[in-house]
Amino acid sequence: MVEKVTGIVSEGALPFYVYPLLLIGGLCIFGLLIHYLLRKRSQSNMYLQNPLFDGPSRSIYGLLDVAVREHFNLFRNVDIADVIRSSGMVSPLPGKVRNRHFDLLLCDRRKMLPKCGIVLVDKGENLEKKTSQLREFCERVELPLLVYETGGFFDVTRLRRDVYQATGLNNVLGTCAVVGDSRGCDDLQDDSQEEESSAVEKFVEQSEESESRSCKKCGARMVARTISKGRHAGHKALVCETFPTCRHAILMEEVTS
Repeated sequence: MVEKVTGIVSEGALPFYVYPLLLIGGLCIFGLLIHYLLRKRSQSNMYLQNPLFDGPSRSIYGLLDVAVREHFNLFRNVDIADVIRSSGMVSPLPGKVRNRHFDLLLCDRRKMLPKCGIVLVDKGENLEKKTSQLREFCERVELPLLVYETGGFFDVTRLRRDVYQATGLNNVLGTCAVVGDSRGCDDLQDDSQEEESSAVEKFVEQSEESESRSCKKCGARMVARTISKGRHAGHKALVCETFPTCRHAILMEEVTS
């Protein structure tokens, strides 16, 4: 009689492994429900990020854009592994380098070739320790690396000089046919054309006098220069001090009239 009752109970009970599976299934359904509700709530609170990025990175990005926009495109937060590649089956980059990114990457405007990587480090950090490994791999692929400490003072002239020196692009003034009209200015020769052409003649000679006037295009200081070539040769003009990065210029006759 006892054996018969035990058999009846055993036939009605679920196997022991079913209960953990039911518990896991219930938790999964509950998690999906919470995720769905949170997503719906997030969709009702969407907004456009303004500005896209802020802080030291934004400051140096704006200055660099003014300094080198004529020759380079700027890209932000580019993965190092997407720039330094290898044909081998295993990446030669250690994890500390492979998982990092260039804060700013300068590429040639025509061919989009990487020309210079820029890394920003926090003030007070050991620059050499922070970037020694990355610099080693950049040197292997002949990619110049510039490292700046956040919170420092930057200006257009310094950044342009650093980039031009690092990339081998000489800071040579272009030839301009019409002062005040950038459409008449020839672009500077890039490093691929410098081998095939001679140095470009200077467009203007620095004058002793300068004017306390700001450039309408980039905000830099305007300086008085004497035109040495073209149909306006001998005339004086106010030229942006970042020329040829910014080619804004005004004839002195237009200023005084």
